[in-house]
Amino acid sequence: MLVVIALGGNALLQRGQPMTEQQQRANVKKAAKALAEVVAKHTIVITHGNGPQVGLLALQSVAYTEVEPYPLDALGAQTEGMIGYLIEQELGNVLPYEQHIATVLTMIEVDPNDPAFHKPSKLYRPGRILEGVEAVIDKDRAGALLAQELGADAYLMLTDVQAVYTNWGKPDARAIRRTSPEAIDTLNFAAGSMGPKVEAACDFVRKTGGIAAIGSLDETLSMLQGTAGTTFAADVEEIVWYE
Repeated sequence: MLVVIALGGNALLQRGQPMTEQQQRANVKKAAKALAEVVAKHTIVITHGNGPQVGLLALQSVAYTEVEPYPLDALGAQTEGMIGYLIEQELGNVLPYEQHIATVLTMIEVDPNDPAFHKPSKLYRPGRILEGVEAVIDKDRAGALLAQELGADAYLMLTDVQAVYTNWGKPDARAIRRTSPEAIDTLNFAAGSMGPKVEAACDFVRKTGGIAAIGSLDETLSMLQGTAGTTFAADVEEIVWYE
């Protein structure tokens, strides 16, 4: 299968860890081992977040007063290259020598008339299309679009939780094993955390008929096999819960 995998920030930097190159490389090395299990049987495309890395470069840019601070879109491009470099190297260290790996710098074209520009949830500065715009694009929604455009069979979102939970952090929290977009539409999830992931999974399944899954990085292959994480599929009639 062709599988698109969205790496969450925990794949590069976990909460409380120093934002050093060595620490990020150590985390990517762990991620590469999990991804290599999938590559053994399938073709994968990896997309990733870059929030902490952009933030660090922005602080460094502001501290250097000899020139104007670099714009957010340029910092985003820089971090794409750095993160791609780390992922490509560490995957190359665990995959067979003849396995082809390539890092591709991508851009997302946005509509200047998008209503989100009038009420942004995060920082943006307007510009012209095919000219950089300082805006934050949600990684999981962008990954779903990428998976659709590539004709992927599956879309996995890897994070630091084992599944999608209702009432997260409360005594009555429950983990979802399998669901369809229609079944999970009756539930609400936080806009700043799990909400965009659930929406992205539902969008991919509705538009492609493929499967999507949300879960932990160290269970990547099991998620693809439907034995871990939360699986989204069109043929599920009602929510199936973990016991």
